[in-house]
Amino acid sequence: MSRPLRPDLVDGWFHVMNRGISHGDVYFDDRDRVERGQRFADIYERFGVVTHAYGLMDNHYHALVHCPHGHL
Repeated sequence: MSRPLRPDLVDGWFHVMNRGISHGDVYFDDRDRVERGQRFADIYERFGVVTHAYGLMDNHYHALVHCPHGHL
């Protein structure tokens, strides 16, 4: 059974996470981590989604994002 759809909230705050396939590593060196940080900056420029905090582990990440216009 799949999980329910995330509500589309204007001015919403969300905990976003993503994990590697079969809990495998997704970051192999510091360059990968810097690249992920840049992608968080890009989503603000492209979509207006503000990343307030994030944590990068070897096999997954967590982020706290604010979506002023909705449409996460």
